[in-house]
This record gives sequence, C-alpha cells and structure tokens, in this order.
Amino acid sequence: MTLRAAFTVDLEQDAPPFLNTSRGAEHGMPELLSLLADADVVATVFCTGDVARRYQGLARLPASMTSSVLRLPRLLRNAVLVPLPSPLVLFVHPWELVDLRRTNIRWDCRAGTGEHAARGIASTLRDLSARGATFHTVSALVEIGRREDAGDPAHEGERNAMHG
Repeated sequence: MTLRAAFTVDLEQDAPPFLNTSRGAEHGMPELLSLLADADVVATVFCTGDVARRYQGLARLPASMTSSVLRLPRLLRNAVLVPLPSPLVLFVHPWELVDLRRTNIRWDCRAGTGEHAARGIASTLRDLSARGATFHTVSALVEIGRREDAGDPAHEGERNAMHG
C-alpha cells in the first residue's frame, strides 16, 4: 500500500505565547516554501485571520505529529515516523526555521531551531519520498479517504492524475 502523507504548516506568531514576534513568517516561511518546492511537496498552510491579513504573500496556500519530532536526530525521528500508518500528517511552524536556541522560552520550543530544523525537514521529506510517499493537501487526503471508504475504484486513477 502506498504511504500517503500531508505536510501542514501552522503559520502563527513565533513560539506563542512566549514571543510576540513574526520572524518565522518573515524569514522562516520563504525558506520553508523553498524546501517544499525543492522536494516537490505540496502543503496545506493553516493560519489565523490576523496572520492571513498581515502576510498575504506568504499565506498563499489553502488554509499526526508534533513538529518538534522533525527536529530530532534522524535515527530518533525515523523511529517515530516509520511505524506510523498512512495517511501521515506532518506539520511545522515557520518560526522553527529561525534560530531561537538562545531565546528565553521553553526548551522544547527552542531546541533544534534554525538551520538544524531546515535540515531535519529536508531530510524527512527525502526519506519519505524514498519510501514512496506521495504528498497531498489535507483536503485531497480527506477526499481519497472518502473514496476508499466508499469502495470507489476510480479514486486511484484520479489520485495519480492529480498528483503524478
């Protein structure tokens, strides 16, 4: 069976409620969009109305597992990810791609942020692609699930046509 995955982004202020900044939206999101494009991965972005109004150019995509897992060393990350069934839904926060290691916030919010997080996300996307994962928006995953539950044999051909 093909592993289907969704990659979601929670676009918000940096590490709420600890910080009241938007470096993730301003600096992390463009880098994240580049990582996703390089990996040929579609994503669903969730954001608040305030963020959508403030960063219309960034929140341009339609609006599992904790994102901190993607910042773990590869061996630990894969120990958590590999056993998970399809559909796999991953999410990240753009602020995680900003180096917050010296920021006075909870350790799990600051650990492995910045370049380390970017490398972890890129590595995860490569690993999942190597396992044959196909990436979809969350709405597409829901539709595929509905068709599978209904026993519709056409869903497989449509999925292939929609997502290569």
